[in-house]
Amino acid sequence: MLHAHDFWIVTALLYLHRTYLVETLMRWPEDPLRSKFALSVLAAHRSSLLIIQGLGQLHEQLADLIPRIAFLYLHAFSAYVRAISLDGLHFTHNAKQVCLCAIVIRSPGCALARSSLAEIDRAKGLFVHARTYRVTKAMVG
Repeated sequence: MLHAHDFWIVTALLYLHRTYLVETLMRWPEDPLRSKFALSVLAAHRSSLLIIQGLGQLHEQLADLIPRIAFLYLHAFSAYVRAISLDGLHFTHNAKQVCLCAIVIRSPGCALARSSLAEIDRAKGLFVHARTYRVTKAMVG
């Protein structure tokens, strides 16, 4: 279970390491884990997974309340994709905020791609539920 204190630590780690993740995916797309920024790649990946899993756990416990707390979804979206600037399939230098989707798109053969893709599917379900919840409640209220 990801506690509130842990959530903020993991979120800070994500924001700290994502620039190095982008740099690595631009320079070493074949195998980012062999770059000099491999530890940052792992930290950003692990932080992304924990944020999305934590939101999923909260969603299981408080399904009607969690969609109302927008900032949780903001951080989950950062872990998911946040502002990927792509030129074809190549990153531009302005792409400083990416995570799971970037790993799958830029380095599909990477050892982290499979777990990233699984969490992308999980996160998509959370976002769809939040959107459905907000639309349904707006129509009722």
